[in-house]
Amino acid sequence: MFKFLKFLFFSIFCVFSLFANSVSERFYEGMSAFNQGKYKKSIKIFKKILKKDSDYNDLGRIQEQIGISYEHLGKYKQAFEAYELVFLNYIDYVNLENVVKREYDIAVKLYNEDIKPFSGDDGIDSNKTVLKILKQVVAHFPFGPYAEDSMIKIIDILIRLKKYDILEKKIIFFRKNYENSLLLEEVLFQEGYSYFIRRKKVNYDQTNTDLAISKFLEYTKLYPDGKFAEKITSYLVELQDVASEQQFKIAEFYIKNGNSKAAGRYFNDLIKDFPNTSWAKLAEQKLALLS
Repeated sequence: MFKFLKFLFFSIFCVFSLFANSVSERFYEGMSAFNQGKYKKSIKIFKKILKKDSDYNDLGRIQEQIGISYEHLGKYKQAFEAYELVFLNYIDYVNLENVVKREYDIAVKLYNEDIKPFSGDDGIDSNKTVLKILKQVVAHFPFGPYAEDSMIKIIDILIRLKKYDILEKKIIFFRKNYENSLLLEEVLFQEGYSYFIRRKKVNYDQTNTDLAISKFLEYTKLYPDGKFAEKITSYLVELQDVASEQQFKIAEFYIKNGNSKAAGRYFNDLIKDFPNTSWAKLAEQKLALLS
C-alpha cells in the first residue's frame, strides 16, 4: 500500500512538473519572439497559454507581457485593455504597481501628445481616452505614486472638456484626500482658472467672475511667489476690470431711474473694491457730480 501511494505521489509530481515546464517553455518561446521584435507572434503565444493553461500560477505576468507587446506595436488601446485584464483576472499578481505605471505612462504620453491617438480609432477624442486611463490609475492605487499627478491631469482635462460639474467633485476629492499634497497649489490655480474661463464679459450675473477673483486672491495669499503668480496677476487685472465695469453700469442704471442714493452706494463700493481700475476714476467723477 505504501509503495502504491509513493508511486501515485511521484506520478502526480512528474505530471505537474511536465505541465509547469511546458508552460515555462512556451513562455520563454514567447519572450524569445518578443526580444526579436516579433511582437505579434509573442502575443499569439502568450494568449494560447492563457487560454489552455488557466490554472498556471503566474498568468498575471503573461497578461502583462501581452500589454507590453501591444505597446511595442504602437497599439496603445489594446495595451491598456490588456493591462486592465490583469486587474480583472489576476488581482493577486505581485507586480500590479508596475502594471499601473505602464497605464500611467501611456496616459502621460497621450496627454503630452508624444504619441498619436490610439491607432485604428478614428474619431476618438484623445482627451476622453486619457481621462479613462487616468481614472483607472487612481482607482487601482488611490494613494500610489501616480495618483496625485493623475488627478491633476484629470482636472485639467475636465476643464478642456468643459465638464464643470464633474470638475468640482474632483477638486473636492483632491482637497479631501490629498490635503498635504505639494500639488495643492496647482489645484487652487486650476479651480480659479475654471471660473475665469467661464466668466461673462459684462452681465448681471457675475458669479463666476467673483469666484475667480476669490480663488486667485486666495492663491496669492498662500503662494505669493508661486509658479502661477504672474499669470494670476494678469488674470486679476482683467477680472477686476470686468467686475468694476459691471458695478459702474449698475450705478448708471440707478442714475437713469432717479435713484442717486443707490447709484452713489455702487460708485463708492467700486472705488473701495477696485481702486486701481479706470472705472474707479470714472466713478469718482460721477460721485462729484452727484454731490
